[in-house]
Amino acid sequence: EPTPTASVAPTPTASAESTPTVSVKPTPIVSAEPTPTASVAPIPTVSVTPIPTATPVPTATPVQTTTTLTLRVKQTYKSGGKIKSVRTTNKKIVKVDKKGKITGKKAGKATVTITYTNGSRRIYQVKVQKGIVKTIAVSVNKRNIILARKGKSFQLKVTRTPVTSQQKVTYKSSNSKVAAVNSKGKIVAKKKGTATITVKSGNKKITCKVKVKK
Repeated sequence: EPTPTASVAPTPTASAESTPTVSVKPTPIVSAEPTPTASVAPIPTVSVTPIPTATPVPTATPVQTTTTLTLRVKQTYKSGGKIKSVRTTNKKIVKVDKKGKITGKKAGKATVTITYTNGSRRIYQVKVQKGIVKTIAVSVNKRNIILARKGKSFQLKVTRTPVTSQQKVTYKSSNSKVAAVNSKGKIVAKKKGTATITVKSGNKKITCKVKVKK
């Protein structure tokens, strides 16, 4: 009898299950809304029209009879105001013209009013007297002056009270070899040292010190 052939069953091949693919959903991007910018309304600029100013003569400023004084008033201003009229309460005491020039006629008091085209007004009190107007006070723009060296200069500016004073201003240096001063108040350094300048009007005076450094 023929030898039987052994039939070997093939070893079954293991079928590996494929690893499942994990599907990851992308994280949604959050779209942030921009923070609204606050809209600040600009503060409106207030345009102020300046009232024209005039330098008034002090109250009851004395003026001698037959003398003339021009009020320090500008004819026009940046705001557009112009002199409209100039009036006096008593023409027999004070005469005025459109430019602000007043003339004392006789002893007494009067009020001068200047009116501008923009509606503003300036009022001046004027006293007319027979005698000359005397200085009651003197002041200067600087009391202590330092000049660096020979040749340097400084201009003194003097204010008399009242502004209508008729007494002249004089200047004198205690040492003109150090600092000289002329009749108009100009100080000029001459050499190193110190000096005192005396300013006088009537019987009123004031002094200022000058130092020349070299």
